[in-house]
Formats: sequence, C-alpha cells, structure tokens
Amino acid sequence: MAKLQNRVPKTELVRARSILATKQASELLDLPPFSDVFHIERVRYLEDRPVVYVTNYIRPEMVPTLLENDLTQSLTDLYREQFGLVYCQTRYRVSTTSLLGEMAQALRATAGSPAMLVERLNYDQDGNLIDCDLEYWRHDALSIESLATLKR
Repeated sequence: MAKLQNRVPKTELVRARSILATKQASELLDLPPFSDVFHIERVRYLEDRPVVYVTNYIRPEMVPTLLENDLTQSLTDLYREQFGLVYCQTRYRVSTTSLLGEMAQALRATAGSPAMLVERLNYDQDGNLIDCDLEYWRHDALSIESLATLKR
C-alpha cells in the first residue's frame, strides 16, 4: 500500500521466535493454555521514519517453517507463496493506547505517548484463523478515512 502512495517502506525485524502463547495470544487465536505460537516483532518505516511497531502471533501448525524465512518481507506474501494460504477475511478492532518501553524507543517516541492500536485477526480461504497482529501506530502517522454507501 505504501508503494501505491509513492512512499518508501522498510521493515526491521526486532525478534522472531516460538513461545508459549501469552494470555492475550491465547484469547485472540482461540488457543488452549500452554499452546505454542510464533511471536514476531517488527518495526515498519516510511521514508526511514518509524511509524508502527507490529507484534504478530501466528499459529505454527498453519506455517510450520515460517521462522526460516526472511521476515522483513510481507507475511501475507510469504503465507501465499510458501504455504498456499490467502487472507480471505480479516476482523479489525481499533482503539487507543500508550507507547511504553522498547516500543516507544523503537518508534522514537516518548514513553507514554499516545498511539493507535489496530488489532487484526486474519483468516484463510477455508475460514481457518492464521494469525493476529497488533499494530501500535504513532499517533501522528495514521489517518483513517472511510466511505459508506447506503443501498436504496
């Protein structure tokens, strides 16, 4: 999307590992306690300015060799090209939060700065939940625009 807007995107990998699902990841991915998940953290840039800190929780049974790939590229493209999975449904939730600790530092923001949190649950072509991502956007880097058309 950034390239379509003539912007220069970049992704930096902070960490990628297999972990026991946190309470939040278990709830979002509808997993039983003590399940394994892939946990990926990345910072995304526009014109070398950090704009969003993204945390992904991924069901490893859907993409077992994911961590062996270059995770600075699009996960959507990796899912399609390496695993034959295509996002066919996404549930969004948008709320506000504050940037703290490592996240604030990575986004070159003061701890406690406001942020927009975009939570996404992504489903494949068979209706299976693949992953969720938590996008922590700098408050000054995001604008949401929508057009609603009513049927008559």
